[in-house]
Amino acid sequence: MGANEKSEFGPKLRPMNYAADETLRLIRWLLPQLQKDEIIALELPYKDVSRKADIAVIGPNRLVAIEVKGPRDNLGKLPRQLDDYVEGFLEVYVAAAPNLMPSIKALMPARIGLIDLGETAISLRRVAARRERLSKVGATHWLRADELRQILGTRRGASDIRMLRDSAIKHVPAAQLSSSALASIYERSRTKFSIFDAERGERLTLDDVETLRLPQKIR
Repeated sequence: MGANEKSEFGPKLRPMNYAADETLRLIRWLLPQLQKDEIIALELPYKDVSRKADIAVIGPNRLVAIEVKGPRDNLGKLPRQLDDYVEGFLEVYVAAAPNLMPSIKALMPARIGLIDLGETAISLRRVAARRERLSKVGATHWLRADELRQILGTRRGASDIRMLRDSAIKHVPAAQLSSSALASIYERSRTKFSIFDAERGERLTLDDVETLRLPQKIR
C-alpha cells in the first residue's frame, strides 16, 4: 500500500517529522529566490564530514549555509557549529521556530542571518553578512587531495590531506583557493539538483525533496 493510499481505517499518512517538514517549507520558500545558476543542496558535508549544513544555497559566487532548529532543539552546540560555518561559507543563517528566536538572537553575532519559521509563513528576520571570498583555511577544507595537488602544480606530492592543505595555505593566493573551492562544491552538487529540478512536481512534496538526499551516483 502506498504512502497516500486509503485503508479500511482511512488514509495512510506519512509520520510527522519536524525537520523534514520544515526543510520542505524552506525549499519551497527558497526556490523562487534562486538566481541564475544557483542550486540547493541538503546536508552538505564540510570539514571532513564533521559538519553537515542542513540546507545550502550554492552558486558560482555564492555559498550559503542554513542551520534548521526546531522548537525543542538544544542550542548549546549552536555557537560552535556556526563558527565552523562562518569559516567555510560566505553567508550563514539560522532558520528557527518562533519560540527560539529571542534566545538565538541573543546568542548569535550580527553577521548571522535569521529566518523565522512561523506557523503560517516563513520570514527573513535578519540578513546575514556576506563575504566576498572564503578564508584560506575554509577553502582548503572543501578541496579534495587531487584538487589540491592540481592547484599546487604537482601530480604526486604529499598523500596526507593535512600536508596538502598546509602547503596550499602557505603558497596559494586566497582568491584562487576560494574560487577553486566554490567551483568544486558547485560541480559536486549540480547533477543532483538538476535531477531534482527536472523531476519535481508543480507542488513540491517530501518525496521530491528526498531526491536531494540520494547518493551522488543515482543513475
